[in-house]
Amino acid sequence: MTDGPFRNIPLNARWKRYGEDLVNDAKSLDERVARAGDAMLANVDIGEIAMLVAALREYDNRLQLDFDPLGSIQRIIEQHDGGCLTDEFARNLMANLHNQAPLATALDNALIDIAQDLISSSKNRLDVHCIEARELCDMKAAEYPTALARNRDTFAAIDAAKVANALEMGDRRAFAVGLKKKVGTDDGPDF
Repeated sequence: MTDGPFRNIPLNARWKRYGEDLVNDAKSLDERVARAGDAMLANVDIGEIAMLVAALREYDNRLQLDFDPLGSIQRIIEQHDGGCLTDEFARNLMANLHNQAPLATALDNALIDIAQDLISSSKNRLDVHCIEARELCDMKAAEYPTALARNRDTFAAIDAAKVANALEMGDRRAFAVGLKKKVGTDDGPDF
């Protein structure tokens, strides 16, 4: 990609495409939400988180009693050593469990927490990239406030529950439905 406001910033193609959508007046909020959600999920090790959540759900569904449930949960977490998002999920889960929450509730809350953190950190990172693009003169001064406002609105519109569900199910393409290519005149935006 050679066009767009993020052309000189080291980002993957999905984020650069999102940057183009930020300054493109023809793109709707729904299209930007789909593009940002797709780029966000592409950057995380979604398979490792999904396997960890599945193992924890399986442990929760067992009918036998455990004398040391926190120790067993910690062992399951250690077996699924992942990246920083998996570590953050584990910290959130253990904090929820130390507050005496049942495992199913603690899992759901931890997934929502990391989804919200992922959305927030992605938004902040894109804000910084908008500043860098403006400083590099890749983004026009007139486009800068619009891009920041659209970025804020886009990430505010991303549903944390949908991101949490995508993380649990391992569905990297959860937002891809909004990215399908328009082929005919009937595929335009809804008015």
